[in-house]
Amino acid sequence: MKLISHITCFTMVLFLSCHGKNNLKDVQVVFANEVFDQEIIRNFKLYDTLEDIFISNVDTIFNYRAANNDSGKEKLPVDISYRFDYPVSNEDNSNQISLKTLPPFLFVSVDKIFKTLGPNKITAIDLTKNPLSMVIILKNKSDDKTYVETQHTLDWNWDYRNQHIPFTKDTVIAAHWIYYINCEKDPDLWW
Repeated sequence: MKLISHITCFTMVLFLSCHGKNNLKDVQVVFANEVFDQEIIRNFKLYDTLEDIFISNVDTIFNYRAANNDSGKEKLPVDISYRFDYPVSNEDNSNQISLKTLPPFLFVSVDKIFKTLGPNKITAIDLTKNPLSMVIILKNKSDDKTYVETQHTLDWNWDYRNQHIPFTKDTVIAAHWIYYINCEKDPDLWW
């Protein structure tokens, strides 16, 4: 009985150690082949315009979102981040770019830029008021065979100096702007 238990334990350890190496190799292969999207870099002015709109109106946006919070919750704290998703369907998404999430005088410009860029070049914006920063999620990809997820982002005024994130590439696009690519294994899928 002990022999079977030891064999089972050994087999499990062997499986997990090999499985872990394959996971790392999968991420390494995807990461090595991932490149910065030149079309995103060429269209940087549109992303920078979004930053101008969101950052110069951050107080207005946060007050508007808090006032239009129809979930019945108490007033949201000022240091919370808000997400603004690309409007991809008619589904009721409380974070979708709409007149529920942005004041009308901002919505028109933001909606036009989102539609110009399209869903393959922008999926969402995360805006944080304290400390003031903004992350534009450009695209998310997932490999169905290896379960490696890849995300491209443009980060404005984001401090990554004390973070050590494996499988991350970055390039400075302009003052305060960094274009990041990150690859990782989706822990919910690879088992």
